[in-house]
Amino acid sequence: MKVALKIFLTLFVFLTSAFYTQDNQHIVKINIDNPSEYLPEYLIDIYIGMPFNDFTNIKDTMFLQKVKSDSPEWFAFREEVNDNYIDHIIYKFDATPDSINNLLPLYQINIFYTEEEELNRFAFKKFGDPLFENSDDLSARWILKTNKNFVLIVKKENMKVKLIATIAGAEWDPND
Repeated sequence: MKVALKIFLTLFVFLTSAFYTQDNQHIVKINIDNPSEYLPEYLIDIYIGMPFNDFTNIKDTMFLQKVKSDSPEWFAFREEVNDNYIDHIIYKFDATPDSINNLLPLYQINIFYTEEEELNRFAFKKFGDPLFENSDDLSARWILKTNKNFVLIVKKENMKVKLIATIAGAEWDPND
């Protein structure tokens, strides 16, 4: 099942890139090195692809809650934020140091909002009109090119935004 999902994701990403042209309302390319392009101000020092050791220099993992993982492919931490609009954040890292990612990169960030209006404001300000939108469950999807060798998938659902990088060797590797 996991292999079929990854094959589907790979085909989806490449076919979408080939057939979908973005208009002026969409961000064509995200600069991963500039977190202000795709993350809220609270996360200004964090970026997708960041090595775990660099992350620990910014966030003290002693004060973050370790997320239980049923998979040997990743490990994660939960940060309670409790600001005006963000409740908490989950940071997921590649956990296979013997793979091509020996730096254990941050490949997924889940941001949980307290207000739907702020969630929508953030998503549409940063990413423009979604590639896919479902009015029944208020979910939306974006697939964005980056300045790195991976695609950024953004999923807005319920009260959270997931930012997922298709980094080679990590859980969402399109080559698996």
